[in-house]
Amino acid sequence: MDFTAENNFFGDDELQFDQHRSGRPPIVDWNGIIDSNMWFFLPNSLRSESAIVNDNRPSPPTRFLCDGYKFTMKKTTHPETGEAGLGIKCSLYPDDV
Repeated sequence: MDFTAENNFFGDDELQFDQHRSGRPPIVDWNGIIDSNMWFFLPNSLRSESAIVNDNRPSPPTRFLCDGYKFTMKKTTHPETGEAGLGIKCSLYPDDV
């Protein structure tokens, strides 16, 4: 095969890539969840309507899963405001195995 621009192959200096990251910024402080060993409350007001209806839950970054961390997520309400949301806690640390 001929690796030319006619066949859509380009060198590093020929393509210009966007410098900004796409997608939404994370709404869950995964590092804080790991460091605190406490429940993190994610209110439904920060989640999309389809995520609430379909019970979609945020995914931890792959680096934490590969390192051996496990997370528990449960539906709950905020103790002071009564708002519905998700409770997220790190339930297994790599050192516990």
